[in-house]
Amino acid sequence: MKIIKQAPVLKEIWHKQLDDSLDLESSSEQYSFKNLVQRRNRAVGNLGESFTVLFAMSLPDTWMMCQNALIPTTSGKLTEIDVLLVGSPGIFLLEIKTWTGAYQCQGDHWQRWNRKEWVAIENSPSKQSLYHQQAFTRWLDGKVSGIPENAIVAPVLFTAARRLNVSECSAPVFHGFKELRPFLKKAEPRLTPEQVSVTSQAIANVQNPSKTY
Repeated sequence: MKIIKQAPVLKEIWHKQLDDSLDLESSSEQYSFKNLVQRRNRAVGNLGESFTVLFAMSLPDTWMMCQNALIPTTSGKLTEIDVLLVGSPGIFLLEIKTWTGAYQCQGDHWQRWNRKEWVAIENSPSKQSLYHQQAFTRWLDGKVSGIPENAIVAPVLFTAARRLNVSECSAPVFHGFKELRPFLKKAEPRLTPEQVSVTSQAIANVQNPSKTY
């Protein structure tokens, strides 16, 4: 496994983008608690991604990985992909969820169990994953030739859920590393070594998204 590193300035831009968004929401006292929770969730998410990195390191040396990969969007901002894997089976944009408890999904409508009833989740993990897939596909277009349509996949990985039931979801959903591992290793080759290399270089060379592309 080889590590893809991006320019540190991208992290600075991304954190400022997050902080600006949170500051707008916390302009009144009623949002101050939400602000704190979101910052805590960011730290917890990073912990889950660290465990995912340890898992990814068990993949063959021909694979490339970028943790917390930042990709420009058409809005001129960055979007963050928790773990981005590039290998001969394809490009995998992992959305990591360290949520505990029980969850269910029908289509892209997610719910969590709150000890009494099922409650709707406002931000659908699979829709978020689909957004990343679309944004990454648009960004990669023209940078690497001959990428098959089915080569860019955006799975959702739950690392700590007690129970998970999913039906007819737009994104692949996995309950733990044991489910994800065979999905990655058994996929048919879709990329050539050159495509893996050029894609990885493009990710490493992402620039400040000062304007739309």
